[in-house]
Amino acid sequence: MDYNLYYNVAALLILITLSIMMGAKNNIKNKLYRLLLVMLALTVLSIAADTVCLYFPDMYSGLTKTMLSVYMSAYFLAHIGIVLVCCIYVLLLINKEKYTNTYFCLAVIPFLGAVGLVVKNLFDSSLFYFDNDMVYHQGNTAAYLYVIMAVLWAFSFIYTRWNKKSLSKREEMTIYIMIAIQTVCGAIQLLFPWILIENFGYALSLIAVCTGIRNLEEVVDYTTQVYARYAFFENIRARVSEEACTGKIGRKTKDFQLVTIYFTNIQMYLEMIGMKYEDNLLKRCANFFKQTFPKARVYYLGEDAFGMIINKSEYIFSEEDGKKVAEQFENPIVIGNYRIKLEPVILVLDLKPDELSFEDINEYINYGYIKARNSSKDIYYKEDIDLKEVRRIYNTMQLLKSAVEHEGFDIVYQPIYSAHQDKIVSAEALIRLKDNLTMGYISPEEFIPIAEKGGLILKIGEIVLRKVCRFISENKNKLKEYGVQYIEVNLSTIQCMEYGIDKTAIDIMKEFDVEPHWINFEITETAEINSIAIVRKSINELQKSDISFSLDDYGSGNANINYLLELPFEIVKIDKFILWNAFHNKTQMEALESTVAMLHELGIKIVVEGIENQEYLEKMKALGCEYFQGYYFAKPMAEEKYIEYCRERNIVGG
Repeated sequence: MDYNLYYNVAALLILITLSIMMGAKNNIKNKLYRLLLVMLALTVLSIAADTVCLYFPDMYSGLTKTMLSVYMSAYFLAHIGIVLVCCIYVLLLINKEKYTNTYFCLAVIPFLGAVGLVVKNLFDSSLFYFDNDMVYHQGNTAAYLYVIMAVLWAFSFIYTRWNKKSLSKREEMTIYIMIAIQTVCGAIQLLFPWILIENFGYALSLIAVCTGIRNLEEVVDYTTQVYARYAFFENIRARVSEEACTGKIGRKTKDFQLVTIYFTNIQMYLEMIGMKYEDNLLKRCANFFKQTFPKARVYYLGEDAFGMIINKSEYIFSEEDGKKVAEQFENPIVIGNYRIKLEPVILVLDLKPDELSFEDINEYINYGYIKARNSSKDIYYKEDIDLKEVRRIYNTMQLLKSAVEHEGFDIVYQPIYSAHQDKIVSAEALIRLKDNLTMGYISPEEFIPIAEKGGLILKIGEIVLRKVCRFISENKNKLKEYGVQYIEVNLSTIQCMEYGIDKTAIDIMKEFDVEPHWINFEITETAEINSIAIVRKSINELQKSDISFSLDDYGSGNANINYLLELPFEIVKIDKFILWNAFHNKTQMEALESTVAMLHELGIKIVVEGIENQEYLEKMKALGCEYFQGYYFAKPMAEEKYIEYCRERNIVGG
């Protein structure tokens, strides 16, 4: 019989290509990856055995029939083994890399039948035999091997249909394609044994698995070469028991730890150093975690976070480990001309599989650290975080995303009074966010830090500036007539550290035909300034266009004397709590008076926030403060009401 070698050659070329691709793109050796390697190796052995037996008989001319029978028996077991491994791959894919003993045994039973046929052949040559000329012949039970393979394929198909909700549509269809390819090729070879197409079918199946099921970009992050975010959450989902998710009794897995390391300032550095050094920085972080915690699975979760999943039976992440992480990043990382000092915050969750639902764990991981960022601690545990608060943060983030997409923010204006001119000369534009269904109004003090961490603050800033510029453009004549000179727009320090913020702001003003002198940017101190140089450059560029700047909430939080000395502010707003506390504490009043005197010595004008009564106003007037803002004059109000208020206060009242 003349056998066709071409399909084996084609299969071998496919397998070589797949081997190179898998080796080049993946250093993650999980169960599914190892099964792929086993399938690949068994297919290569099958091709080699076919080729040697059918085309190079001289290579085994010195072997006895018994030795040849043992060789061919191993070949047949490897051949059936490929189908068995494919079946196990399906089981593990559906069960998220965990063995299900019952179904695993059901898959092995047909393979044991093949083992029985091979062993039986050693005694009666019913499966195959070699004649006196050492020529290979199939026996009358050879077709049973294909029946066994058909049983395994049918089992894989039925199990996939039964559990298709555990798979994506892509994964489900790929399994069906894999089964169809192997079934068709097996049937062709059974009917036409000289074609030798079966190994080619296995190679095609491996292509389907690698491209349709095992999407390496989802499993492994290409830059850091650790597990990717998708794999992180899939692993967590697999570890949470069915009972926790559905209330039904299900499998239990071992207790485990989730360790998430957030770098609170890495975003700023990534924008600063650019793509040239970004990969280098992330790789060095990933290598540190892999080398320091070899018993943990390390994941890259995005631009500012890494994660680890640890089996507590093997290792427990302790406070000492937290100190190792802190000490590692205490010293700056030198990359190119940059010295980068990352600030890690660690969240450790000790979990039992049935303790929390996947959704609860997801909320902890994604948003629990926002609470941690506002404290001085470097490491946090589950008990440090209120899940209700985490859920509120999560809901706020979703609301912010929707508001950004649909510009669902309201802008209100709180009047600013000039003592020298005795009239309203300005207003602070204040952003408002409301959830009409459950949460009601959400304070900017609450949602702005969430927006900053969630990467939404730049878009929100643009939305606010556009709304203010539109308001000025549509009412410019009235505002001039009623004595309004400019509008204050809040600008977070994160916005100031964004390259190109000056061009963006100028472009928006030009779009609405608003002269720059109409805008005063009020730098808010919700986040510490990490690069004074970048902020100074942004302010200087905008000041060239006749835009003025003020420092918000001086005396609280991060706003301090260093900002005044380093940055060219024209106005400083004294925080309302400084004012209120001063009227109840003599020492604080003396400090307030000294602050006012110092600011005037520096040639800086002052806006006093929190003016709620005549006493506050007269006292701060006596100190020489120029501008005042507070409920004594008016609460924040909508556009139309603000214009009418200025008309009545400055024109009619005057």
